[in-house]
Amino acid sequence: RQLFCGGVSGARGRRAQMKFIVISAAALVLGGLAAETSQCVANNCNTKGLGLFQTKTKLTQLESSASAVASIQQHVATYMTKIKQKSDDVLGSGFADVARYVEEMAARDAGHNYTMTTAERLAFQTIETMMNEMRKHFDDMHGTTQGNIDNSTKAIKLCTSEAKVDMDEVATKKSDMEVSRSDHSQCRNQEVVDYDDKTKTCNAWDVFRQDHDNNKKWDGLNNMKINTGETAAKLEMENHILKTFPWLSKLHDTLKECKQKTDIYANKTEICKESQGKFEKTFCSYAGKVNNVCREQDVCRNNSIRMRNSVHRSAEITEAAIKADFKAGQKISCFLNVLKTKTSFENCKNFSANASNYSFTYHDIPAPTACDRESTQPCDSTWTSKEYSSQPWHSKVQMKTCDPCGSKSTAPGAPTSTTTTRLDVSFENMPIESLDLDATKLKHYRGGFHDGAYGYVVGGKSSIVRFELTSFNTQTLFVKDDVGIDITWGSQCLFTDGTHGFALQGGPYNQEASFKVVRFGLPNIDQVTKPLEIMPEATKLKDSVFGKATTYECRLGFAHKEHIFVHCRGYMVRFPKNSFDSTAAPVVETFVWPDAYESEKNQKQSYWVMNCGNTGFIAQRRAFSFELDNFGKYGKSDWIYPQESTSGACNDEYGFSVIDTGSPYQGRKFVRWPLSDVSKQKRIGLDENNALKGKVPGRPGFAATVTDGTFGYALPGRDFQGNYWTASGPNYHMARFNISDFTAETTDIIDLSKRNKSWTYFYHGFVAGSFVYMVPRGHTDLLRFPLVK
Repeated sequence: RQLFCGGVSGARGRRAQMKFIVISAAALVLGGLAAETSQCVANNCNTKGLGLFQTKTKLTQLESSASAVASIQQHVATYMTKIKQKSDDVLGSGFADVARYVEEMAARDAGHNYTMTTAERLAFQTIETMMNEMRKHFDDMHGTTQGNIDNSTKAIKLCTSEAKVDMDEVATKKSDMEVSRSDHSQCRNQEVVDYDDKTKTCNAWDVFRQDHDNNKKWDGLNNMKINTGETAAKLEMENHILKTFPWLSKLHDTLKECKQKTDIYANKTEICKESQGKFEKTFCSYAGKVNNVCREQDVCRNNSIRMRNSVHRSAEITEAAIKADFKAGQKISCFLNVLKTKTSFENCKNFSANASNYSFTYHDIPAPTACDRESTQPCDSTWTSKEYSSQPWHSKVQMKTCDPCGSKSTAPGAPTSTTTTRLDVSFENMPIESLDLDATKLKHYRGGFHDGAYGYVVGGKSSIVRFELTSFNTQTLFVKDDVGIDITWGSQCLFTDGTHGFALQGGPYNQEASFKVVRFGLPNIDQVTKPLEIMPEATKLKDSVFGKATTYECRLGFAHKEHIFVHCRGYMVRFPKNSFDSTAAPVVETFVWPDAYESEKNQKQSYWVMNCGNTGFIAQRRAFSFELDNFGKYGKSDWIYPQESTSGACNDEYGFSVIDTGSPYQGRKFVRWPLSDVSKQKRIGLDENNALKGKVPGRPGFAATVTDGTFGYALPGRDFQGNYWTASGPNYHMARFNISDFTAETTDIIDLSKRNKSWTYFYHGFVAGSFVYMVPRGHTDLLRFPLVK
């Protein structure tokens, strides 16, 4: 084993493979012997049986090798700095190699009487100091890492404890709801009693008044002349009255009692309707709270568990490194002690330090607080069957129209689209965040909605991407790769009823399409139903209207109360939401756009549809309203033409649309109308000589529309300079307009190219909490910005 006198290249090769601590140790022990090695080789020295430093050279030269010691001290100083900075790269620094190296030195010195020089002693002391500091560093790191492990578990427990506190409020709301349910049921039971009393009493009245003898008596009275002046006639009349008075009295009392019972029943009915409304309201309050608590606990736990697992994985690596380095360090100290004190080499050779003190305590994942979601809500068929139609009193009472949770049929726990939390900054200077979806390896994103905790968008042909709203980072991205259908490219191909998500397969324009719909769970998007086939009925309608040669895609949809509405070019389809829970073919309703909408069959098409409470709106060049509950009944319509309106939205009062294409013959305006009358339009011009021309250069198109209830947002699409179908380039401009005021003066424009040149063409958007989210089309930057004043 020619470590020192076995050749220069061999010694240098050995040293070159070691980290700086090995180099330090080599320099420490050998000092200035590199120059001596060639002399040793030239003299053909034989070191067999000699001690570590017993060569034929003068060892006193090591004492004058100040540069070697300085080099050692520099390396050790660097190492010590890392320790003091608690740098993680201190671990795994090659101590095992150092231990083997020092072991060889100690083995060569074992049994030989050699006194270390001053320089050697100083160098060894420096290494010992470093070993002591390393042990302190290990202790600190162990304490810090164990603290991280404990805290990661505490974070999960905190989610649980917070949910437990919230569940106390849930229990209160549930108790209020159950009291309201009981009150309503008792009221309806009394209504049945009042109904039966009314029915019995009024039936008695009907029997009594319709009796033949009673009718003869009534006829006799009618034949009497109450104002007669003839003595005989008067006497007959008076005697007849006296004779029929008991009958008249009973007739009066029976009728009076019927009227009284009818009034009692009617009054009770009104009281019970109020009780029904209170019950539905308290149920929505309870269901909203419990679903929010469950969702928030899930989000909190998922994030905390993910962090806990990451901490555990890191801790396991740290533990193994600390133990390995600690054992190597202890062995180094032992062999250095052999060199210093001439203690037993064999004891060190077989020595293995006990590193159990550096073991970590890992904790199991704490159980969550029990939280049972409400899967149904007032007005759902399942809910109304359980709470109303299956009750024994239902057939004898008068129910009021059921009120769904929220003004726009939002599900329990789902947030509304309007918020009052706004950042005090201008629209132009507002911060914009980007979530890069490139990690999903998908393209062509579209659609989008949220459930209060997560956002959902379509990616690729058949994938759904979920991301966490709060953290808004790539670590929370989750992809459901295949939902069983090729999801259409429509902007509203993805939507929710608050409890489930829905995706459409409607096929591209002018191609044969398979009209299918899937339902998936929230937030567990892995729970996907078998595709529901809707196309046969829709195809039958399409063939009768447009002919078999043409297929118009069905690519936009929304949920309202008990139904799914799907918008096709030229007609609307509606089917029950519970169709996904049945093996029977869905009951599909359809209706064709009215003739007044477009004069030619091939123009019976539109680009967007929107749900505005109980009213729907459809538009392209012309807009018209239709009733959601009274399917097939449509209201007023009016031209938005000559512009091609390709996106729209609404708040509680108004509907509005923006323009996408930019051909010269088209109008360049934002358009707004009252929900009650689409013909009463107000416009903001983008054309020449209009107020926004200076703010929006070129002929920008806007691909999507979003509203927070107060403001509307027109998201950038393409820029059009000439040909109807040809975009000359990207549009980077995004507009915000006040829906109530709707003037150019209060419309703000922001140029996104000043932030990032790739921020253009956003195919969809939605508002969640205090943020607007923008879904990209031709790139991977999902943006969000805060609502601002």
